[in-house]
Parts: sequence; structure tokens; C-alpha cells
Amino acid sequence: MVEKSTSEKSVSIACSEDQERIAFTQLGELFREGRYSRKIVADYMNIAKHFCYWLNINNVSLAAVDEVVVHEFLDTHTGACSCKIAKGTYNCWHRALRHFLKALQMSHIALPAPRIVQPHEEILQEFGSYLINVHGMTTSGMTMYLRSTKIFLMHMFADNVATYSSITVGDIQDYVAQKASIYKPQSVKAFCTALRSFLRFLLTTERLEFSLAEAVPTVADWKLSTLPRYIDDKQLNTFLSSFNVNTPLGLRDRAMALLMATVGLRSNEVAHLILDDIDWRQGAITLTKTKSRCIDHVPLVVEAGKALAAYLHIGRPTTDVRNIFVTHRAPIGRALDGSAIRNAIRRTFTRCLPELPHHGTHVLRHTLATRLLRNGASLKEIADALRHKNIETTTCYAKVDIKGLRRVAAPWPEVTS
Repeated sequence: MVEKSTSEKSVSIACSEDQERIAFTQLGELFREGRYSRKIVADYMNIAKHFCYWLNINNVSLAAVDEVVVHEFLDTHTGACSCKIAKGTYNCWHRALRHFLKALQMSHIALPAPRIVQPHEEILQEFGSYLINVHGMTTSGMTMYLRSTKIFLMHMFADNVATYSSITVGDIQDYVAQKASIYKPQSVKAFCTALRSFLRFLLTTERLEFSLAEAVPTVADWKLSTLPRYIDDKQLNTFLSSFNVNTPLGLRDRAMALLMATVGLRSNEVAHLILDDIDWRQGAITLTKTKSRCIDHVPLVVEAGKALAAYLHIGRPTTDVRNIFVTHRAPIGRALDGSAIRNAIRRTFTRCLPELPHHGTHVLRHTLATRLLRNGASLKEIADALRHKNIETTTCYAKVDIKGLRRVAAPWPEVTS
């Protein structure tokens, strides 16, 4: 290796210092946009400085920094480090350097990570477009179908070279049998539904010569074989009163819970609510991102309206995002997605009603239907409240009316010897 001259070294050091200054300026801007606390900003900045010091010692330029370099630093240096410049856990260091790497890439100092082509990506993208544009499926439904389809393709074509015409009836039945030995019937049924749709797609796009959708076995999982998962009035009151309304986070989570428990919104519908969807004068909500991809109008129950108004006036952080429910931890002000809402509800259930076997958000929707039934509502009225397109979907709630079932039940025949 040719030794650099003194002048070349000084130029290199000057360039490195300029790049560091640019990178740290960009990093500070990222923290300001995300409204991180001063303590976190100070800790993350110190970790980034520590990382730059390590780079200089090991003669690694900022332009060469990528995920591999970051993980090498974390794996080889942090465990034995006794420096006082940065303290924290491994995860804290990783989060800080992830932000620093993003700042380097945004400043065009380091190249962005090359995009990794996922196995079977092309066919999955085409199948996803087919589900949305032809079948009118929602994005969340499409995601579940693609996840199941990818598992099937990885099982069938481990080498990532797909020859769809080679798929046989035996392959499909063996695959379903394998899933049935591992998963519950409801999960296997979902796998089979997605697989049938994918096989029809292959036939439609002429990748198969004849239909294999009929070869997918039917899984025995009757909708009416179990009772809906709901909670009683006492448990519902315990749940709704467990939110700390003295904090912005408690105001947000309680408003979300009331929209699901009193209006019957799904978690994804709550996530997609924007400020323009609320008609305060008419006391109504317009839902544009529904499961059926139709625009629905539902009444805003007074209790949910008050909770929503309290959150908007007191708890919601200032943000340019039009979504009603946003993040309260850095990065602050970003729209919540459905999974974040489901996690918030599960955490509350686990905290106040740990004995419940089910902590999902759909428990609140089932609870609303059950309360309507016990207050004398007909199945048609319940179907309208839940926005079911087919009233057969609502018939499962008839089993909850135990008193009514006792009145219509036939007497059990006595056995005489």
C-alpha cells in the first residue's frame, strides 16, 4: 500500500470533518422533526460521535458506512467498551446508529442500502394487483393473502425458480395436510382460501393449463360452532375506566376504544380516520376505508364523541398529519396503523383484565353486538350497526341470547327402560 503524503492526509482529514459536520447537521434535523426529547438527542449524538471515533481509528470512511459496518461496531466494540462518551444498552446504540446511517444516506455521504429482491417478488406483486383491481380486496386482506401465498411458494420452490405447471394435486394436498398438523383449523382455512385464490389467478394468467383450485381440501371449521368473544357490562366498565385520562396517551387510547366499543369500528377503520371524516354538527362519521371498500356513514355516539373531542383539544400533539390518531412517542405526530391500535388495546386488556382468554380489538365489536341483542335489537338492526353486508354473518350472535334459546328449545326426550 502506497503511503499518503502529509498534504494528502490533511485533505482527507478535512474532508472527513466536513462530512461529519454535514451528517450531524442532518441528524439534528431528523431529531427535531421527530420531536425527540433532549436526553435522547444527547445520548444518540454521543453514540454517533463515539462511532465516528471508532471509524477514524479503524481507517473507515463515512462513505463506506453501511449496515455491515454498524453491526461490526456493535458486535466487536460495545461489549468491551469502557469509554465514558456514550452509555446505554445494545438496542439503544443500534437505534442511534440507525438514525446516523439514515442521516449519512440523506446527506449523500453514504450510499443507500441496495434493494434486496425478495423471492417470488414479481409474481406476488402481480397477484396483489389482481386481488385489489379485480376482486376489490382491501390492502390488509391483500397482505394476508400474499403472506400465505409466499409461504406456499417457498415450500414448493425452495430454489426460487418457479415452474407453476409442475404443481400437482398431490403437492397441494400434502401442503394442506402439513399445515393442518401444525395450525388450528381457522388458520388452515385461511391458508386454503388464499391458496385457492392464487391458483385461480395462475389459471387466469395462463400459467396453469387447468384449474387446481378444486384440489384444495375443505377445512372443517364451522362459523356457528363457537360463541362470539365478548365481555359483560362490568368488564367493559372496568376496561374503559382503566385509561389514565390525565395523560395524552390515555385520552387517545380511550377515544379509540370507545369508537370500537360503542360505534363498532374496526381497528383499521380507526387508523384511517381523518379530521375531515367527523361531522360534529350532524354527529356522524364518514368511513372511506372500510372492509367492503364502500363509503359508510355511522352515528357518532355521545360518549365516544366527548372522548374524541377531549383528545383533539387536549391530548393530540401538533402535527401536519390529517389522521386523527397519531404517535405520542418520538417520532411524534405520525399516523398510527392498525397494528399499533391493536397493540394498545391488548396492553390495556392485559393490564386490567388479565384473566380474559382473548384480548383482541374484535372483542369490543362483539361486545357491542351482544349488548344490542340483549337490549332488544333485532338481527337486522345489529347487522346494520356492524355494517354486515350479509345478515348470515350476524346470526352467530343469536346464540348469545340464552333466555331466548331456552324458550324455543324442544324438550329433551326422556329415555325409558
